[in-house]
Amino acid sequence: MNSQKRNDLSKTISRLAFTLAKITLRFNLVFHEFIEMYKYKLAKLAKEQNPEFSIVQLSARTGLDRRYISKILSNEEIKKSKFKVQLVLDEIRRVCQNKNTKLIAKHGKNHSFESICQKLSGSSLTSHAISKELIRLGEIIELERKYKIVNFNDKHIHESLNFYYLSRRISNILTDISIQNNSKHIKKYGENSVESILKKNNIESSIFSKVIKFLIKIGNIKDMGDSYLVVMNIFISDSDERYCAYLTTEIDRVTNTLIENISIRNRALRKLQRNIYSNQINPKYFNVLNTKVIKIFESITLEIYKTMITYEEDVPRGTYPRFGFSVYTYKESN
Repeated sequence: MNSQKRNDLSKTISRLAFTLAKITLRFNLVFHEFIEMYKYKLAKLAKEQNPEFSIVQLSARTGLDRRYISKILSNEEIKKSKFKVQLVLDEIRRVCQNKNTKLIAKHGKNHSFESICQKLSGSSLTSHAISKELIRLGEIIELERKYKIVNFNDKHIHESLNFYYLSRRISNILTDISIQNNSKHIKKYGENSVESILKKNNIESSIFSKVIKFLIKIGNIKDMGDSYLVVMNIFISDSDERYCAYLTTEIDRVTNTLIENISIRNRALRKLQRNIYSNQINPKYFNVLNTKVIKIFESITLEIYKTMITYEEDVPRGTYPRFGFSVYTYKESN
């Protein structure tokens, strides 16, 4: 490889690493677990793409140790070392659960926050550093002489997940009705109304009311008095876990399209991939332009939905893989 190609490749890798670093920090992903999972997926995917390759060839292809690849392909479990901050959090939860309390002393010889940190992290991380990270993550609250555990059990997590899935299901139902009626407005009462959705899906009115407020909050629908206006934008939760899941799904979709298009020489068979941009617009106009383009796209969104529906078969949802179209606004970072 000549120096120019090597330099170009280094820039590409640097850009990709920069993007992954953004995701890792934004969503508090555990670096060590990320790297282990990356190596695991790399080995598995390399074998799927090159089933005739030997262990040695796969090692050369991926840069991974052949003994590691051998373990992966023989389905041996790869031991994952837990992030030390997570180890401390798990242990203080266990101690507090045994004592039936949400509080743990900052200092002390036995079962204190400091002693647990010393036991599990040694000299690699101080108790002060671990406490600051757990406070930042919202897992503990600092009191005068103690820490209070916020997420003492997982009950609220399960409740929030159920609420998320219910909200998504109702959002999909509202979207379907608006398409069938050829209107973005759905009546609150009467036939094919929000009230009828309640009865048909056996949803309690109190829970349904909370879901509607949530959908209004995130911009999926708007209250128009005697009806709701369905905006039909993509549904995403306001939790970091759901945003991260959504982000990785979108990255996978974009990547698949780009890789497929690069592989197909016949332009007529390529997936939709277009970039319309300018580098002669003052940044102070970005928000105004974005708002105008969104309005233009909203005017054709219903037509796209209607066209897609004409190709749908009378089969249950999820029978076939998803096929769809995405539009993004982007601003290049330096």
